[in-house]
Amino acid sequence: MHKSTLLSSLQNPRIKLLLDLQSRKRARIKQERMVVEGDQEIAYALRSGFQLLEYYLPEGKLISESILHSEPELFHCTTNCFNHISMRGLAAGAVGVFATTQIFEVPNKLNHVLLVENIEKPGNLGALFRSASAAGVQCIISTGNSTDFYHPNCIRSSVGTVFLIPHFHMTNEDALVWLQKNDLTICSTSLSGTNILFQDSIPERVVWIMGGEHNGISDFWEQHSHSQWQIPMKSNIDSLNVSVAAALVLFETMRQRQFNRP
Repeated sequence: MHKSTLLSSLQNPRIKLLLDLQSRKRARIKQERMVVEGDQEIAYALRSGFQLLEYYLPEGKLISESILHSEPELFHCTTNCFNHISMRGLAAGAVGVFATTQIFEVPNKLNHVLLVENIEKPGNLGALFRSASAAGVQCIISTGNSTDFYHPNCIRSSVGTVFLIPHFHMTNEDALVWLQKNDLTICSTSLSGTNILFQDSIPERVVWIMGGEHNGISDFWEQHSHSQWQIPMKSNIDSLNVSVAAALVLFETMRQRQFNRP
């Protein structure tokens, strides 16, 4: 019979450690662990092969067979305790602590890749994963000072899709070598781009470069882009949220491949 430990005190060392993992990137890196909140998000992480180390759920809630099969340490929490460790409270259903050991392998043939540079807001990075997953992106690369993939807000905003797409962090220089090795055409967006989205044909094997919220892509990627693309906009608006801009180019890429090209 599987036994769980009841936690009621916010001063419990387990609770303190979990909160530290939630709030500090340094703790996540040092301990090679991350906190995943929500039944769906936990299920996605398990599906992709991440190791579940600890599992927390509200007092009285039953534990599913799939969780028991993973053999984590089990903890039931009082309502006050669980609300303290979960951003969504009881609605989250459960909170898991997973190992962050790299498990992803690069697909053999890449033709739809997203590279994000200096994405500061975890919510934006999570939204990028959500759109990329829906648009069939095969791999996501982050460079520069981008927020970490396993920030709780990134996981929550991605609704767990961060666990469904292979993802890696690299320097710009290493990323360029990797993209060239995989024979990908480097495309970026620009207000003065000579290619018009929804009008021109997107290359068969493409990586889209999306820059940070404030400064866009760096000079490095402007210099190494094979082509720059303009997203048509009306009125005097001159920019879009990075997650919105990425969704537009990624879904247009999918549209052109699945349906008639323009």
